[in-house]
Amino acid sequence: MLIFAVGVFTIERNMYSTKLLNSSYHYNFSIMKTICYITHLICYILVGFVIVGCNSNKQREEAQKEVELKFHPQKVVMPNDKSDLFAEIGFEYSTIEEAEKKIVEKLDSIYATEDGLYIHRMYNDELRLLVKNDPATLTYDFPLMKERGYVDIHKSEDGLVKLYDWDTHDGGTMIAWGCLLQFASNDGVYVYECGINELDYASWEEGEMGCAVAGLYSLQADNGETYYLAHTYVRQAGNWAYAQMKAFRINDNRLEYVSIFDEGPNEWSGNCTAREYTIADWYFKTYMGEGWDWLYRFNPQTNILYVPELIDDELTDRYNLYKFNGKRFDYIGDDGGYWLHPSIRDFSQIAMLFCTTNYRVRIDEMHNDTYRYASWKNGQSMNEQPDLIIYNGLYNEDKKAIVFENNGYMYLVDGPDEAQLSVVKDGKTILHEKMVARKF
Repeated sequence: MLIFAVGVFTIERNMYSTKLLNSSYHYNFSIMKTICYITHLICYILVGFVIVGCNSNKQREEAQKEVELKFHPQKVVMPNDKSDLFAEIGFEYSTIEEAEKKIVEKLDSIYATEDGLYIHRMYNDELRLLVKNDPATLTYDFPLMKERGYVDIHKSEDGLVKLYDWDTHDGGTMIAWGCLLQFASNDGVYVYECGINELDYASWEEGEMGCAVAGLYSLQADNGETYYLAHTYVRQAGNWAYAQMKAFRINDNRLEYVSIFDEGPNEWSGNCTAREYTIADWYFKTYMGEGWDWLYRFNPQTNILYVPELIDDELTDRYNLYKFNGKRFDYIGDDGGYWLHPSIRDFSQIAMLFCTTNYRVRIDEMHNDTYRYASWKNGQSMNEQPDLIIYNGLYNEDKKAIVFENNGYMYLVDGPDEAQLSVVKDGKTILHEKMVARKF
């Protein structure tokens, strides 16, 4: 641009010299003068772009530093002079319990209405400041905040790792999660301000929105180290979720991933535990979401991890089993969940699960395209022997129900939405019970 400006100056000098030497060039002079005005304007515009560009670069650099900072652990140290912290957090406190009560009072005043959480964003600034400055937060459970749904917390069995997450209501159908990762090392307590799915800054992409944690497990490796497994969950859109297990360890003053899973089926998935699935199907099939507790379960007695199987992007309630051998997880086969009674673990996929006033009913689709009925008295667990099992059920289009025959009795089950159970004997309905609402 400097060369361009010098060129403009040269044109002006020659132009005025021409005017002084030869007045007959008045017409050409007017044209050249206009050209100079235009070129001046262009110069000013270009200079403006350079200034804006420099400022933009500076802003980008500052934003980049801020982003990079969230991927580096910060040591949690309570300042000797707490006045600045108290001023920033908005109140004084002497114990963590007192601080939590004051945070809850403030949040209640904002989100107390039924729609409050959806009208206002929730960034949990007070909680962030507390966790970043007070090491005592590592051992505190924040029961009031968890009870009101202001934060979800998972803590490792050894008490060294603590994962916080909450819905900021800043992401629309793709939830934006607020996250804190807190852990203890040999020389103190540290915290990250990112999700456990974002530890690797090199693979982070702008627009990632943290994650929820649905489970946290511990493993003892043969080398004496403790590995941690976090079941992470991201809602990508209204009816799409993405989940996987992230394995990590404490290494000095950092958390870092450990490679104990095989690679996934493609580069996008990252590891063999990654699953993308529809949300609503699973929710309604498994009694208004009771099945969320089954996904990615780890059995510490057997060191076996249960990773969900899919059919056409739908969860099936069958699982790929991976056993930890002291170094990594090996695939050992497929099965139903260990929380089911052995007599009902063999099936293709779950069709529905619901409770009526008196019964818990489970319907599974079998490998031969028929259905299996299993029921318990309401209140019993599915790891108990079912009171009744009936095979070879078929969907009846006329009755709009799956029909089972058993010793002269006909069992009809329709659902999964607003599921109902009817029992017919000699053409007469002797039992009819609707699904009752699940108690959360």
